[in-house]
Amino acid sequence: MLFLSSYSYQWENNPLQLRGCAETLSDKAIIDYEFMDTKRLDYEDVKDRVYKDIVSFEEDSQFDYVITADDAALHFAVEYQDDLFANTPIIFEGINDVDFAYEAAKNPLITGVIETFPLEDTIDLATKINPKAKRITAISDDTISGQGSTKQFLACKENYPDLEFTVIDCSALTSSELSSTVQNCDNDTILIYLMMATDKDGNHYTINEAIHYLTESADIPIYKADELGMDEGILGGVVISYYDMAAEAANTVLAISHGAEISQFPIINTTTYCEFDMNVMKKNGISKTTVLSSYEGEIKFINEEKTYFEEHQSALVPAGIIIALLIAILIIFITSVKRNRKIMRDMVDRDRMLDNLLKNMPGGLIIYKFMRPSFQTAKIVYFSNGIPKLSGRTDNEFKEWMGKDAFANLREEAEHPEILETVYDSVKKRKPISLNYHRKDIFGKRMMISLAATWSYDDANGNRIYYAVFMDETVQDQVIAAEKEAFLAKASDTAKSEFLSNMSHDIRTPISTIIGITDLADNDTEDPLAMKKDIVNIQETSKYLLGIVNDILDMSRIESGKYTLNYEWARAAEVMRSCINVVKPAMDKKKIHFVYPDMSKYENIEYYIDVLKTQRMLINMLNNACKFTGEGGNVTFAIRNLKHNETNSTDMIIIEDNGCGMSEEFLKNIFTPFAQEKNQYSDQQPGTGLGLVLARQNAKAMGGDISVESKLGQGTKFMITYQYRYRDADQKNEEEPSVDQYDEKILENKHILVCEDSSIIAEIEKKQLEAKKCTVDIAEDGRIAVRKFLKSETGYYDAILMDIRMPVMNGLEAAQHIREADRSDAKAVPIIAMSANAYQEDIDKSLKAGMNAHLAKPVDTSLMFATLVKNIQSRENDGVSNNL
Repeated sequence: MLFLSSYSYQWENNPLQLRGCAETLSDKAIIDYEFMDTKRLDYEDVKDRVYKDIVSFEEDSQFDYVITADDAALHFAVEYQDDLFANTPIIFEGINDVDFAYEAAKNPLITGVIETFPLEDTIDLATKINPKAKRITAISDDTISGQGSTKQFLACKENYPDLEFTVIDCSALTSSELSSTVQNCDNDTILIYLMMATDKDGNHYTINEAIHYLTESADIPIYKADELGMDEGILGGVVISYYDMAAEAANTVLAISHGAEISQFPIINTTTYCEFDMNVMKKNGISKTTVLSSYEGEIKFINEEKTYFEEHQSALVPAGIIIALLIAILIIFITSVKRNRKIMRDMVDRDRMLDNLLKNMPGGLIIYKFMRPSFQTAKIVYFSNGIPKLSGRTDNEFKEWMGKDAFANLREEAEHPEILETVYDSVKKRKPISLNYHRKDIFGKRMMISLAATWSYDDANGNRIYYAVFMDETVQDQVIAAEKEAFLAKASDTAKSEFLSNMSHDIRTPISTIIGITDLADNDTEDPLAMKKDIVNIQETSKYLLGIVNDILDMSRIESGKYTLNYEWARAAEVMRSCINVVKPAMDKKKIHFVYPDMSKYENIEYYIDVLKTQRMLINMLNNACKFTGEGGNVTFAIRNLKHNETNSTDMIIIEDNGCGMSEEFLKNIFTPFAQEKNQYSDQQPGTGLGLVLARQNAKAMGGDISVESKLGQGTKFMITYQYRYRDADQKNEEEPSVDQYDEKILENKHILVCEDSSIIAEIEKKQLEAKKCTVDIAEDGRIAVRKFLKSETGYYDAILMDIRMPVMNGLEAAQHIREADRSDAKAVPIIAMSANAYQEDIDKSLKAGMNAHLAKPVDTSLMFATLVKNIQSRENDGVSNNL
């Protein structure tokens, strides 16, 4: 591998980069190094010399990989890629010119780490330490790296409209002009060091020389966004790590060398941390408390005064260890006498057990000595009693048979003598040996032998000592072969065909319905009422499809004891009507006479049930009746009230068909997960075998059960009992309000922050809210959401819609940061979780993080508006509004 550096070896960041690369690759690569020295020499003046050096490197063989450090090196690699590095992966690190880095990475063989200074984080930190600052001034030069750093600095300007951004170009000023310019910066200026390699006089500066010169001239502290020179007079800042940059590039090389594709590694930013110099802080009257309150993360303080323990740690720690050791030795000495007797008894018992084991095991232990220099001759140092039995010999016969070479005769008895080459090769490399081979004993009996041997040590003469265990696996080998054959046949014929392939049916049914209704909607473009009906049907069927996917997830929750119902008030007629609408097209297609209740008598009744699980239960049962009933058959859906009072009721739902029915044998296992009967009537009706299990679980959770009556070839009757609360639709409980109770005009002119990493979902939510005349801002991750809230005026946002799973910072962390912010509206602004994490424990996590509500995706639009109205109205009623 070639490590191509833009600078000389003496340049301050080079040792860190070289160490990061070398320590990561360790002994895994041969590395050649080339230093361009462009801090002292012009790029055009050095590139020919560098070209010749690399050509000489490649006389023996071409480089497998190239790591380029800093901008000039990447420019060289790109310019001479075809001549020097054709088909060679190039991994860059420490690139300041971000635009050039991304342009270079368009080549599929180039990627790496950009040196994006955390300038914005450093500026945020500096403005909190010096809130009276009016301008930010950067110190830079016109080198390639300096130009890239300056470009990054000026790109921050748009985020700080109230601050003036200026640059001191060292290359355009003499040393005296530079000193005077820096000295003229007063307390309303924040100075940030970017780059200073040369001045107008032609002087060249190392980083430490530049820092010393600038800090001696400046009357105000100087910040920095990289780690070099932090102990030379710089105050501090959020800085990049040159070691980490090089290590990341080296890790990329390792991954590619192990088979990864370079396309798996997009350009990344280097890691950062925060560092401050206590000496400089003290000189400028800046307290540690001020710095800690200005940055939320961990801060590394250098030159910090040590405590008494830290100052005398080198003496106190050894003394403490010695005292502890003395106490431990005393305790050990006191107890050792008692233990020795027990240990001796245990050793005798172990020796006896080991001797019995070696005598009775179907095999034994051999200690081999493989003789140097070839290690292809072996002597037996020791063998247990069971070893001669493997060959059908006595102990003396076995010793005579082994002769001078313990492996010589094994060539004759082993069916594959070439296994000895594997043994010898492993011994040369001190590797473990693990073999299974067939051989015959002196009586001609064919045996399966397993060998497991481990290198123990090399003796004083360099001979290899191995401990080997031989086992007679003949009987076990026969059993395993039979079991394997039976298992493969069963797994192939049963598991794969009966479960995995059948799982697609319940998903295909609603998908086919959606496709069919979509075709109808395409033909109904000129009939708005028909189009609206088609859209409603698509929405209902989509919800059912989501329920099918949840069936698989619900099974694991049933087994883990986490299965619960999510109760809500719903109109009984709407719940049952949506079930009928889902299954009726399939009934009509088979010309089944489908009888169901008159929904009009349920129009003004509301049930307190888990709507989605109830619908899935009924749709599953009705779908089963449809698919197991032939064309022209009959399916009946009836409801009978068993008992009721003013608030509670118990009903029985009867779903009956005259289809294929079930055998008495299968009825015993009908509620077993994945159970499906195979006969001439049902073979053409695949399914997951989960529907009835989940349906019964739902019924039991609602205080009921499911029973079944069926005869093969005659039909089936399911009886579902369940308990529920009910009320008149006009009697709303104040604690369970519906969407109609809220005036959506309250949303007009409200400012909503939508935090969503999916651009499509964010756009949908934005348009839905804008339709209610809301002003909407989008945040692609939790960190951006927190920044937008903290930079907004107090009370600007009326509510926040927060996704949970987002990159950089998730929704839970973002909500906690907002709630902990030192602002009067941080505790009051409504935060509503909108997440595909839909279980109760997910809701609890959202509420614990400080959110006001949790809506499960896909989110019902009306419910979203109702939740927003409720929380915004509640906030305004409490006297907190955007007039703060």
